[in-house]
Amino acid sequence: MKIKYYARQINPECQEDDLFYTFKNKNGHYELGWNDDAYVNDVIIYGNKDYHGYETDEYANIKQLDSVYYEYETLLNPQSNHCYWNSITEFIGCYFPKTHGNKKYSTKEIHAWKKLLEEYSERWDMDAIILDALQLMTGKKWREFTMRGYCQSEWQDGYASENVTDKQLEYIEMCYFNKGNEYIVYENRRDFQRNEEGYSMYVDSYNSKAYMAEILGCDEKEISMYDWDGYTKTPKYKHV
Repeated sequence: MKIKYYARQINPECQEDDLFYTFKNKNGHYELGWNDDAYVNDVIIYGNKDYHGYETDEYANIKQLDSVYYEYETLLNPQSNHCYWNSITEFIGCYFPKTHGNKKYSTKEIHAWKKLLEEYSERWDMDAIILDALQLMTGKKWREFTMRGYCQSEWQDGYASENVTDKQLEYIEMCYFNKGNEYIVYENRRDFQRNEEGYSMYVDSYNSKAYMAEILGCDEKEISMYDWDGYTKTPKYKHV
């Protein structure tokens, strides 16, 4: 079978995944950034404080429930002198704005919010409340997920919208915990020998060739793969 692709692994010390990177914000804090816009509004990473997280605007709004719930309680008490809102609709629209379709909540959606707020006061099931709130705000169904690395402490929780497949979550996990290998792929032997026109590919380290073949849409036998195997030292001399 004819070789179609040549792949050369990058030194593991220099590898970078092609999904996200870490950057320093204006306050000097390191945050998680995304290279792939497909995930920006559809994945929330939040669970393990020892690892970088990522949150959407909607999730950031939901997190403020603790601090604004008192204002909701005043709405339920007509005798209160500390109510800042004319209606529950106004309160919800301000703190938990709808970000899809008609930006104004329907009567049915407002009733759904009331139910969520009642459950929140009883701390019924916070994950279920967050998932339902995200759906009301974004118009998408959401689910929980957990990512795991190789060590016991390497785990991270999150939420993903219906736009994100299980395969994509596996890829995020691989990148997040550096469970893959980066290769430079060339589409002919000439480019491989000259180290020209290659492109980066981050693949599962468990079976890199099979993973790469799936992405390229070819047979494993059509890939000539070279794994990094250390450095070669050569002596040098100076005239004395």
